Amino acid sequence: MTKKRINVLSKFVPNIISGDKDLTFRLKKEGEFWNVAINPPKKGKSCMAFTVKHAGVFRENLSPKFMNGETYSICVDEEPVWYCPKCNKEAEFDVEVSTKYIKNTLGARCGCKEFITIGPCSFMNCGWKKLRIKVLSIREQKLLDVTNADAERSVGKGFKYPRQVFFSDFWECYKDLIPIEILKKANKKSMFECEVTHWQLSEWNPSVWRIEMEVVE
Repeated sequence: MTKKRINVLSKFVPNIISGDKDLTFRLKKEGEFWNVAINPPKKGKSCMAFTVKHAGVFRENLSPKFMNGETYSICVDEEPVWYCPKCNKEAEFDVEVSTKYIKNTLGARCGCKEFITIGPCSFMNCGWKKLRIKVLSIREQKLLDVTNADAERSVGKGFKYPRQVFFSDFWECYKDLIPIEILKKANKKSMFECEVTHWQLSEWNPSVWRIEMEVVE
């Protein structure tokens, strides 16, 4: 059962579907904390025979944000992403399609089919599914400790400098939270003027949540 949503940039959806992106990093915001609750061992059992009740990231108001073992729906701009398990392509909506009888009309398509009737029921009937991931692990680390290997798992394969691509994407997502004094030292008034490299913002090294995940049906 999907209990939460995780928003991503649209350009990352194909990599999530293919499995090339199985790692994401989220800024640790003020008041967030890691917590583990356990069920005590049954009477007569070893003190080590406990079970984990829950483990994950909580907000200051104690509401859960990311939980180990939980399933989340992948969204873009708060809208759930649909995909075709047959061709592993994202479903596109409100696009121009053609059928045997009707040409150039609005409909929906993936990599192997297109049709006119749209709506959640139609998506499921044609075999499309909501894109969901399961959180496998979560841990806290510093932003600048992200390795090239982890950056490649986050942004996808094929980049010569995956760490630089990762930092550029991360700063674009959290540009409004970068301290103004750090931006001034980098001689930038805003993140929109030009690309900022990781060595120019090396003084901004916040804590982040490192989240491993896998696609589930």
